[in-house]
Amino acid sequence: MKKNENKNILKNIENKIPNKWKKRIPNMITSSRIIMALAFILTFITGHMGLSVALFATASISDALDGFLARRWEAQSKFGKYADPLADKLLVGSTLLLYGFNYNSLMFLPLIGELCIAGINTVSVLKNGRSDVNKIGKIKTISLMSTTSLALLSTLINNPILNTLVQGLIYLNVPLQAATLTGYIEQTVKNKKNIDIKKNYNSIENDSKTIKEEKVNTKKRTNTREQIETLKIEKEFLLSKDAKNNDKIKKIGQKK
Repeated sequence: MKKNENKNILKNIENKIPNKWKKRIPNMITSSRIIMALAFILTFITGHMGLSVALFATASISDALDGFLARRWEAQSKFGKYADPLADKLLVGSTLLLYGFNYNSLMFLPLIGELCIAGINTVSVLKNGRSDVNKIGKIKTISLMSTTSLALLSTLINNPILNTLVQGLIYLNVPLQAATLTGYIEQTVKNKKNIDIKKNYNSIENDSKTIKEEKVNTKKRTNTREQIETLKIEKEFLLSKDAKNNDKIKKIGQKK
């Protein structure tokens, strides 16, 4: 009963939200995550690690929330398409970079992997107009977020077991990122081939349409010529007939 009541409460809240705001809220959450990522960098540099961890956790939750709301309310937009991955890369990338400089240089390994993945994603978007996320990529993201979260937590709690776990997760991310990168490259090449095939197909269709139009026009021209020739023959026949009639009329007039 309580679950149904909670669902009804959520639906009532959703129904009260205007549709125009449903389109804006996911983008507003994404924008706030970019601001939180910048604030995270500032607090990390200034040594306010407790606040940094809180910002990172809030930003991570907002990442899941804006995607959920965008799908639920069918509010996907061009802004979200580009701003959402930008916010994610800014947050995770800055965490890997700062943690690597200040605590554990091994964190540069997943940082390099993320830079490579970001590069191939950029190429995919520019060439194919989209970037597909594969299953391994989702697993990699979960693993990387777990790694960065625990790494930040280890800055507050100096625990040998936690430090060892972070170390192991760093190594685990390397093959996952390599598999993700390979999958993205293969998908990008496949998308490129599909686009080329589609272009060739459209080109063939256009050529076929042009040929058909030319045949129709040729047929029309042929029909027009045939009609002109027929009219000429009919005209000549009528003129010759009129000439014969005129001769008969002249002969009758001469007899008179």
